[in-house]
Amino acid sequence: MKLNIFPSDLLTGLNKVLPAVGKADVTSCVHMQVQEDTLSLTCTDGEVVLSTDIEIDIADDNADGIVCVNAKMLCDVVKKLDKTKKICIKTNENDRVVITSGRFKNTLQMLNEELFPNIQLPTDTLCSATFKTADLFAVIELTKNCVSADSYRTFLKGLNIVFFEDKIEVVSSNGYMMAFTKTSSGISNTDVTEIIIPKKTIDVISTLVKNAEEPTACLRVYKQAVSLDIDGVSMTSVLIDAKFPNVKPIIDFNADIRLIVDKDDFAESIKRVAVTANNLNKAVSLVVKGNELYIQSKNSKHEEAEDCITIESNTDLYETAFNSEYLLYVLSNLPDDKVCILLSKNSNNGKFVSYNEQQCATRTNELPDDHVIYTISRVVV
Repeated sequence: MKLNIFPSDLLTGLNKVLPAVGKADVTSCVHMQVQEDTLSLTCTDGEVVLSTDIEIDIADDNADGIVCVNAKMLCDVVKKLDKTKKICIKTNENDRVVITSGRFKNTLQMLNEELFPNIQLPTDTLCSATFKTADLFAVIELTKNCVSADSYRTFLKGLNIVFFEDKIEVVSSNGYMMAFTKTSSGISNTDVTEIIIPKKTIDVISTLVKNAEEPTACLRVYKQAVSLDIDGVSMTSVLIDAKFPNVKPIIDFNADIRLIVDKDDFAESIKRVAVTANNLNKAVSLVVKGNELYIQSKNSKHEEAEDCITIESNTDLYETAFNSEYLLYVLSNLPDDKVCILLSKNSNNGKFVSYNEQQCATRTNELPDDHVIYTISRVVV
């Protein structure tokens, strides 16, 4: 194999596929294939596959070939080279990859390409959906941190996406905190109604969408896999083989207590009080006394803290408690200056939604696109 390419072009391609690099020797490599005037780059950790194509100048008629080389090492070498001059990458008789630029020469170890995972990409499309890139990024950012990192309940390890004719609904939960949102999309071939995308895949998609320049992205669903095409990058991943439960009854509970709080005042108060919270559950108590909300904490050393903010309330006296870290995460993702907190004596959860005078959606069927409803389980203090 032999090719000439500008370092900046190669780095752009490598950065697109590096999020899928694994830790083992065989998955820490980038698969580089030259065919005619195209360089194809592929990385995989065995679950997620990322690939992209780059147009190149071939060095001679016998330039076609395949090499596998450590992806991060190749990236580090290319970063140091003169960006204004093309570099030459070729293989030698000692099964090494040689990189030259002017008087500079670097030789890298080459992995046998036959050991690189042979990922058979699916072809049986069950459903495809087209999104505005900004909308897809928004729903992922609103929900991804509620996905469970380690849970014996497999379905909690991913993002649940439910497909409708003109929209998707997205749900995630770690068992203590839940997020629900939805966004418009163009959907075709709806032979599948819902999927669960693994947490790592969601992180990869988030990175791709965040850095994308194209205004739209296409998501395709297969029998046991999902793919995303955006900005010249193709991503394919396995799906979680599980069924996500119907969580709408949990979200849509009837609330008899309604609090309206200033988001920034509430967040700052929680941060101050949480310093002395219990290390096990990070709990802060919320005590409502008319139009005053007392935020309190205490720990096993009998250290205590209390703060008070003015709120709008429909109850004279009420007390509950939540994990302070979950509260701060929820507040950071709600867009408006005020937050509506919905509580019930018959529910173990608190519901948190954005509040303004024009719109305060408290149920899943009322929620506008790209808005979110959070629920957090109470804790015992």
